[in-house]
Amino acid sequence: MRVLSGAAVVGVTLVVLATAGCTDSAGPGPEPSPDDRANAGITRLDQPDAGPIAVSWADGTPVDPTAVDVAAARSAVEGVDYDPVLQTPAGLNMFTLALTPGGDLVSVMIPEGQYDGGDVILKSSQLGTYDGEFVRWPSTADLIPDDNPRQIFAATEDEGTVTWAETASIALDSSNWRIFAREDGGEPVLVAASEEVYPGRMPILTGDVAPLVHDGRVYWATPAPSAADGASFHMQVMSRPADGSGSLTVEAQGVAQPAVNDHGLYVARTLRDDPTLAGGTATVEIVDGAGGSLPVLVVAGDQGVTIVSLVADRERIAFVAIGPGVTGGTVYVVDPVAGAVTAVATPDSAFLPALALCGDRLVMTSADGSGAGDEPVYVLDVPSSDLARVDVPLNYSEVKCAGDMIAWRTLPDLQGTALTTVVSWNAESP
Repeated sequence: MRVLSGAAVVGVTLVVLATAGCTDSAGPGPEPSPDDRANAGITRLDQPDAGPIAVSWADGTPVDPTAVDVAAARSAVEGVDYDPVLQTPAGLNMFTLALTPGGDLVSVMIPEGQYDGGDVILKSSQLGTYDGEFVRWPSTADLIPDDNPRQIFAATEDEGTVTWAETASIALDSSNWRIFAREDGGEPVLVAASEEVYPGRMPILTGDVAPLVHDGRVYWATPAPSAADGASFHMQVMSRPADGSGSLTVEAQGVAQPAVNDHGLYVARTLRDDPTLAGGTATVEIVDGAGGSLPVLVVAGDQGVTIVSLVADRERIAFVAIGPGVTGGTVYVVDPVAGAVTAVATPDSAFLPALALCGDRLVMTSADGSGAGDEPVYVLDVPSSDLARVDVPLNYSEVKCAGDMIAWRTLPDLQGTALTTVVSWNAESP
C-alpha cells in the first residue's frame, strides 16, 4: 500500500521515485594547474580499474574519463560559495517536488484526513508554490470528474511551465497515472491519462511515472503492453504538448528515464525496461524522432549491470552506472558531442546517488532516505573538476537545481515531513 500522507511514508516514497533534483569552514582553493591535478583529487581514470563495469561509446571505443575523487572534495563556505535563500518550516504537512530558477518551490500540501487506512484516498493532495507562504493552485479534480481523490507524486518545471503526475491508486504494484501541466500561472490542463495507453490496471515496472517538461512538451516513461492481452509489458517513452493538444507520440520503446538537453531527447535502455535486452548490458540512447533510438553509450558488465538517475541539461547528460553487487556505483557526466566525460565514483557503502544537472554544475548526494546520517551534498563544476561538499546533518536524500538555485532535504523529526533547504550557488564559484 502506498500513500503519501504519513510523514515517513512521504519521504520514503519520494526517494524510491527519484528517480529531476549547498556550510563549513575551509575557503575555496585556487583552480588546480595540470601539475596539481593529483593533489586536487583529479586524476585520469584507467578503465580496467573502474570496477565491475566498462563504459564505452556506441562504436565500442572505451570512454576516457577524468575522475574526480569525492574524498578530496573541499568544504563549501556559506557566504562565499553559496547563500541561504529559503527553508521550509517544521509543522507543515508539505513536501517539495520541484525547484524554480527564482528559488520558489513547487510543493504538495497533504490535507488532514487524506487517508484512513482503507482502500482509497479520501482527499486529494493540493499542489502549489512555496516562497515562505504556500499558494494553492487551481484544482485538477474537475478535469477527470469520475476519478477518486488523487495524490500527487512527481513534478518538474521548465521556463514557467510545470508538469506533474497524480494517481488515485494506493497500490505498490499499479498506478492509474494522470499527467497535468500548467503554463505561466494559467489553468491546469490534462496532458494524458494511463487509460490512453492501457485500459486496465497499469503495472509499475521501474518506478512511478515522473513527467519531464522541456520547451513546451511533456515527456514521460510508462509501461505499455507488449501484447494486446496485457500479458506482458515493456517500458516506453511518450510525449505530448504541454497544452494537452494533439495525439500521444511514442518516442521510443523498451526505454525509460527521459532526459532532454540541447542535443535532443536521451533515454536509458536496461533489462528492466526491455526484456529482450542482452544480459550484462545497458545503454544510453538518443531518440531519432521516428519512434526509435540510437545508442550513444554502452555500460557492460555481469548480469544485473544497469543505469539509473539519467538527467540532462544544455550540452551534457549525467547518470549512474551500477555493476551487480555494487551499492554506490559511478556517476558519469558526459558531453556526447564533444566526447568529454567526467567520472565520480561513490563509496561501495553509499546508497544510489541522487543527481541534478544545471549547466556546468552537477549536484549529487547518496543519503539513504532515513534522515539519520550526515551525508554531504556535493557540487561539481564540470569544466574545472572543482568538487565542493556541504555537510548536511540529517540529510534525507534527493537534490534539485534550477539555474543557480540548489535544494536538498533533511528530516529533523522522524514523525514529521522532510524539510527543504534552498541556497543560491555563487556563479563565480569555484
